[in-house]
Amino acid sequence: MKDYGVKLVQRPSIKVKSDLDLSTNEGKQIVRSETNLAKLRQAKTLTKLASM
Repeated sequence: MKDYGVKLVQRPSIKVKSDLDLSTNEGKQIVRSETNLAKLRQAKTLTKLASM
């Protein structure tokens, strides 16, 4: 980063505000929606991997 003239800055760590419980219906819905978004974003990559 120094090569680009960017100073390294110490950032405070981010504390977790709440735990996600993925075993509930809401948690399962989060997993489903995130999976669908990943499939949409990575469609070309997944197609290439499937044809290997």
